[in-house]
Amino acid sequence: MLALLFLLTPANAQELLRLDWPEGPVRYHMEALIDTPRTMLYEGVDNLEARVGRHLIVADVTCTGERDGKKWAVDCVLDKFTLQGAAAIPEQSAALTRILADYQQRLQGKIVALKLHDDGRIVELDLKGVEKTDKRSGIILDNLRMLMRRLFAPLDLQLPKKGDAKGKPWKQKGSPLALELLSRSGTAGGSRLEHEISQAGEQVQFTSKGRGMVSAGNALEAGTGAMMKIETSGRGVWDTKHGILVWREVETSAKYSVSAYSSGTRGVDYRYRGWISQYGAEGAPIHLPE
Repeated sequence: MLALLFLLTPANAQELLRLDWPEGPVRYHMEALIDTPRTMLYEGVDNLEARVGRHLIVADVTCTGERDGKKWAVDCVLDKFTLQGAAAIPEQSAALTRILADYQQRLQGKIVALKLHDDGRIVELDLKGVEKTDKRSGIILDNLRMLMRRLFAPLDLQLPKKGDAKGKPWKQKGSPLALELLSRSGTAGGSRLEHEISQAGEQVQFTSKGRGMVSAGNALEAGTGAMMKIETSGRGVWDTKHGILVWREVETSAKYSVSAYSSGTRGVDYRYRGWISQYGAEGAPIHLPE
């Protein structure tokens, strides 16, 4: 009997990974660095345009969540937000500066509205308070949503069934944000992403690994040559006591499967690095990337 009681003590019990958004606000620091050697077109007001090869997004957000049936509705206010970019064509630098300043102004203080499945996956992402008044503002809104999907990608983490990994890796369903490209037209193709606990406890450490063959939605007509081999990896910590992500970092890279399409440097045509961390009691992020 004593041996059985010993096995049932909390110190030996398996902690469950379940999403249970706290009643009060949760503050996160977020960063995303994206390299697009083939460049991404930014469009602004007054017909301004600029092609960008490197993008940096940094934000502090305050998130509140509540149950919505079998999902969680989570609103994240962009308390602080900066967007930087490197123009691929030097003559477009002035235009890019104006575009980025306008994008920042449109997003500052606005709300990123998320719908999270009970298992932690982000199933919807939208913006509240950003208006679409004409065709150009609609294009800008699409660009802003695209950037927010990159910024919030580390928060998209599917938890194991019933919260119990049973000591094995588990798969993420659907189309994980970590394996998306920077594209207004979405990402098509197939991918596989798995997570695995590396250290159990109240603060569960986990790793992520995935791969696939994908293409930007607007490149499908180009045929199989436009497909990209994509890989991702990551690590993070889940707080089982409060049912929420403490921090996570993700790194994704992709290369065209046909060399004729490739224009990347250092062996990649797309690279994404994302990091999210809760603010601690000391007023600083709990985890800083190495």
